[in-house]
Amino acid sequence: MRSTHLAALIIAVVGCGAGLAKDDPPAKRPIQDFLQVAADGYLDNRDGIEFFTCRFRVTKATARSEEKALSGEWVDPLTSDVTWIVDGKKELHNETADPRIFEEASRKAVKGKSGMLETSVPLVSRAQLADSKNGLNYSPQLNAVNLYSLSDGPKGLALTPVSMGVMGVDDKRNPGQLLRDCKEGRRQCLSQKKEVIDERPVLTFVVGDTPEKRTHQYSLDLDRGFSPIRIILFGPKGETVVKIAVTNLRKCSKGRWFPDRSIAVSYPREANEPFSVTEIKVLEFDAEKRPDASVFKLKFPAKTAIIRPPNMLAWFELDKDQEVTLGDIPGLMQKCEEVKNRKEAARKPKELLASSMSSDSWQLTLFVGVVILLTVTATIWWFRRIARWSAASTTKTGTTAGSESPA
Repeated sequence: MRSTHLAALIIAVVGCGAGLAKDDPPAKRPIQDFLQVAADGYLDNRDGIEFFTCRFRVTKATARSEEKALSGEWVDPLTSDVTWIVDGKKELHNETADPRIFEEASRKAVKGKSGMLETSVPLVSRAQLADSKNGLNYSPQLNAVNLYSLSDGPKGLALTPVSMGVMGVDDKRNPGQLLRDCKEGRRQCLSQKKEVIDERPVLTFVVGDTPEKRTHQYSLDLDRGFSPIRIILFGPKGETVVKIAVTNLRKCSKGRWFPDRSIAVSYPREANEPFSVTEIKVLEFDAEKRPDASVFKLKFPAKTAIIRPPNMLAWFELDKDQEVTLGDIPGLMQKCEEVKNRKEAARKPKELLASSMSSDSWQLTLFVGVVILLTVTATIWWFRRIARWSAASTTKTGTTAGSESPA
C-alpha cells in the first residue's frame, strides 16, 4: 500500500539516508527520495479528504509591522463568511460580505488607463457552483452570472483554507504539485533541509522556475500529513512578498489533517505603507458526513443577467426568481446560445440594409456631385459667353458712334 511506501521513505529521508542502498549516487538519491516523500505525502493527505462541509471566516486588515500582524494587532479589520461544500468534483462556494464594503470601494473608484472606473474591493459577496464539466460565477453586486466550461480554462477558487491565496487558481501551485514539477524537470528544487518550527519537525524546501528565480518556500509538517505550516511567496527579484503561518491544524479521521487557521502577511511596496493581513479561520468543519446532492444549488433573483462569455450577445435576463442546480447549467448555456443566434439573425438584415443604404448613399452623392459640377461648369461657360457678347456689342456700338461725330 502507498502508506507503507511513504513510511519507508520518511525513515530513509529523516534518518539521513540510513535506508539507502550502498551503490546509490550520494548526491542524487536523497533529493529524489525527498521530492517523492513530500509530494506524495501532501497529495495523499489532501486527496484523502474527498468530501466535506466547511464554514470559514476571512478577515482582511492592515498592521504596522509583521510582528503586529501575527499577534493580531490589526487596523480596520473587515470580515466575510464563507460556506464551502465539496463532494469529489462537485463544489459550492458562497461568500457573504457586508455590502457597505463594496459601496465604500465604489465611491473611491477612479478612472483607469482604459478609461473605465477602477477600484480595489478587499472583500465582496460572490458565489461559485461547479462540477467536473461546467460551472458558474455569481456577483450579487452586478446582478450577473457568468457561465463557463472547464475547457475554457481554470476557474477555481484562489482563497480557501487550503490554498490560503498563494497556491493559485485550482491550487495549481500546491507543494505536492510543485515538487512533482521539480522531479519531472518543469521546475527546480533550489534547496531543502530538515528543521524544527514551533517544536514540530518539518521539511523546508525552496522551488524556483530557474536557479536565479525562486518562487515558493514551503515548510511541511512531517507528522501531520505533510501539511504546510510556513509558506513564503517570492517576488520577481527574489524579494519576500507574502509570509504565511498556519497556526492550527485540525485532525480528522483516518490520519487526515486540515488547515484550521492561517495568517498571511503581505509586505508593502513602499516603506511608509502598512502590512496587509489576511486571516482564514475555520468555524465549522465536517469531513465525516457526505453532503447531500440537494445542497449544490444557488438561487438568483429576477432580472439577473445570465451570460456566456466571451460572446456578449449570448445573454438573457431571468424573468423570475430561479433556483439553479448543477444539472441546470447546460440548459442555461444552450439558452444563451439560442439567444445569441436570434440576435445575430436579427442583426444581419439590418447590417445588409445599412450596407445597401451606405452604398446607395455613396452613389447618390457621386451623382449629385457630378450634376453640381456640370451645372457650375455650364453656368460659368454661359456667363463667360454673355460677357463676350456684351463686350462685342459694346465695341461695335462705340465704333459706329465715332464715325458719325464731327471732325
